[in-house]
Amino acid sequence: MSLAVKYGNLDSVQVLIEFGYTIDNSVDRFLHYAAATDRVDLMEILCLGYADIDLNSIDSQGRTPLHIAAYHGHVELIQFLVSVGSDPDMLDSQGWTPLHFAAQQGHVEAVGFLLNHSTFAKYAVTNQGKTAYELAIDKGHSKLYDVLQLGDTLHRAARKGDVADIKKCIAQGANVNGKDQNGWTPLHRAAFKGRVEVVKVLVNNRANLDIVDYVGYTPLHLAIEAGQKDVAMYLIAQGAKANLKSFKAKEVVSCDFGHLHTCNFV
Repeated sequence: MSLAVKYGNLDSVQVLIEFGYTIDNSVDRFLHYAAATDRVDLMEILCLGYADIDLNSIDSQGRTPLHIAAYHGHVELIQFLVSVGSDPDMLDSQGWTPLHFAAQQGHVEAVGFLLNHSTFAKYAVTNQGKTAYELAIDKGHSKLYDVLQLGDTLHRAARKGDVADIKKCIAQGANVNGKDQNGWTPLHRAAFKGRVEVVKVLVNNRANLDIVDYVGYTPLHLAIEAGQKDVAMYLIAQGAKANLKSFKAKEVVSCDFGHLHTCNFV
């Protein structure tokens, strides 16, 4: 099987699967080979043929197939791996995420996809103390500077209530649902600060009303907790769920839309 995958022999791989070839996730690196050679077709056959194949198996350097695909900038393969369950936030033995590799190598499209599908990779620091942004700077990949910083700019604008900057960031392709290191989206931040106009712009640009941070709080939770009545009323009017369990303390926000001042944690 190793030779068949290494040399990209699709027919041989299919025959081996049909004849019951078994794999050992602890030693076999078939997905790594397919990732290095950009063979999405092989990857698909292996995943279909082996339901228990480990998508996050690691090589001797702690790298998953997604790390390998990101290093080479194989975007279609990266998309496939993430779609079937590969972890975009996984660290290798040196503390590198797939995003670190994509940024270091200057793969703009791969970086954009990984930013939108990872949780903390943007803020992860390697064992050498480098973020993905810093690796891009070190290598002079200027096209990545704005891509890697755009989300931070959007968060700052949301916090400050700068509608013009919000619109500019969105026009440049910023992810309105991108999370910071606490799991807050720009909508969380704007809701907490009571930036009603910013909230409206974000919602009109498909911000997720019920997205939760890392302790289970939605933008509506934060607006209520911070006493931002106007924001809370607007979010509810737009369809935000008024009764949501908080993962942090198993609390429920109970809101009477007509009497928002009675909202509290019960």
